[in-house]
Amino acid sequence: MGGESQTVTLQDKTVMVTGATGLLGAATLRLLLRHGRMKLRAFARDREKARMFADDAVRTIAGDITDRDAVVRAMAGCDVVIHSVMAVGGDDNRQVNVDGTRNVLEAAVEQGVDRLVHISSVAAYHPVSDGIVDEDHPQEPDGSGTSYHDTKLESELMALACGRDEGVAVVVLQPVAVYGPRCYPWTIRVLDQVRDHAVLLIDEEGTSHNLVYVDDVARAMVLAAGQDGVAGECFIVSGREDVPSADFYRAHERMLGTSCVALATGQELESLDGDLAALARRKGLPGDRPAITAGFGSKVHYSGAKASRLLGFEPAVDFASGMRRTEAWARESGLLR
Repeated sequence: MGGESQTVTLQDKTVMVTGATGLLGAATLRLLLRHGRMKLRAFARDREKARMFADDAVRTIAGDITDRDAVVRAMAGCDVVIHSVMAVGGDDNRQVNVDGTRNVLEAAVEQGVDRLVHISSVAAYHPVSDGIVDEDHPQEPDGSGTSYHDTKLESELMALACGRDEGVAVVVLQPVAVYGPRCYPWTIRVLDQVRDHAVLLIDEEGTSHNLVYVDDVARAMVLAAGQDGVAGECFIVSGREDVPSADFYRAHERMLGTSCVALATGQELESLDGDLAALARRKGLPGDRPAITAGFGSKVHYSGAKASRLLGFEPAVDFASGMRRTEAWARESGLLR
């Protein structure tokens, strides 16, 4: 595909967001509400959680992504669908990520949806331990059929095939690790780890990860929904910088006003017969907390060059700013007790 894409307006379109009460879905709906004249729908499993849009010009529809009939009914009359539902672990990986996506794709074809934005993940490229990864990087299943990697890869390929075969303009976004307000894996869970444990970063010297703030991902989702010339494309959605693993965890230390994170080596741990508590004591970490290991464990850089070139996406929030916003939210939410 050559040349720059042209923006297609979403004004007067009916746009539905699946997973509307989730991290990315809610952030995207909030952004769409500021964009102007659209008919917005929120498809969510939990009717009570959907009340977060009670005062907004959003039609909320309760339903489960694994219920094909519910998905078909919710999608009637939609022009654009942003599919952000995902399972990140456990027994429902395949049911949600693969079967649920199949329901969304089939409903989109049946209901004549023009464009579908499918939210995948850079996990579709795993395992990768170092180097630069872009959208041309090889993708291979791990063979389980149920892992996060396998189910995200399978659903992504299924979405692209639907676009090729059925005429729906499908765009796939692959965010790196998302952090910020309401994010469980890379914000709430990390705060819990740092608050309650002695955290050992084993062999994490020199490792980093490209993080992206939640509102930046929402902006990429809106761009993908309203951009011509990008059907059938995948885009890595990355942040402005690679963040060293130690810096990431120590930023959460500062939020909590504690000192409980240390770098260590696998050799040091082996010398203590794998005793994490002993290693934590050697590193001067608090002795009244259980010791755990954490970190990113990689030297991969995920390139956002294609999203910049064809979507016009540039991350607006650097890590320092994102952490200030995250801290303000965490304090207001009572997470920094």
